Amino acid sequence: RETSLRLGTGVTLVPVWHPLKLAYDTAMLDQLSGGRLILGVGLGNPPDWVRFGIRREELAQRMDEMLRALRALWSGKPGFQGNLIRIEGGIAPLPLQPGGPPLWVGGRTRRATQRAAWLGEGYYAATPYLFSFIQEQIERYHAALATLPVPKSPLVGVNRLTVLAEDDATARSEGRPYVESVLEKYVAINELAGLSADEVQGGSMTLLDRHNEQVCLVGSPATVLARVKQYAAIGVTDLQLRVAPGDMPAPLIERTIRLFGEKVLPQFREAPA
Repeated sequence: RETSLRLGTGVTLVPVWHPLKLAYDTAMLDQLSGGRLILGVGLGNPPDWVRFGIRREELAQRMDEMLRALRALWSGKPGFQGNLIRIEGGIAPLPLQPGGPPLWVGGRTRRATQRAAWLGEGYYAATPYLFSFIQEQIERYHAALATLPVPKSPLVGVNRLTVLAEDDATARSEGRPYVESVLEKYVAINELAGLSADEVQGGSMTLLDRHNEQVCLVGSPATVLARVKQYAAIGVTDLQLRVAPGDMPAPLIERTIRLFGEKVLPQFREAPA
């Protein structure tokens, strides 16, 4: 009750859940949050599928059926019957949002953008997705939306590591150890989508300096504003800011939030009538 912020996941690894459990838990969370839940969903990675015994050849179909099952259960239907997923009986209580929380679908493949268009409310791009790769996925997403019999408004959410200071040099120097602690983890598991190993590690530049423009928003308010405008220009509609990367101290987190709120957000708000 102290905030109007939406609550979301970026992302829930849907294949490792039982659909009935996920439907129950999300319905209850939507109730507890006053109907403010957004469910970001994704497939995860091969180690997840192996650990949970998921057959790779069934993965795409299972994901589609999981999302359809959630929709059915959230809408109050008495179960779901698919080829891979079958559920007898419905759930109660239902989500507060009619039909359930919005689904933001993530993923690197063309199929992910189609799933986002056909079964979700939006496409979601994760922290390590490069700007250039996000642009490609948005084009695929828009193409999939164009095939729908009933038009949908495009929605694209992007998660970015974000550090602001009064000038670029301070933002980079003070944010570097915390941002790079996150980037190093993505590099270790080959998650910087769209880069070769040489591009990830090559040269004498630091990880932040090498990848800031592609995967981060680190700089002065003017620098970050210019980059946010670039995201808007390619079709990004929503930003989720990772303002507390690594073990960043609270004063630096607060500075980022204050500067973004004071210097960047007002540029995107409509003037009062």
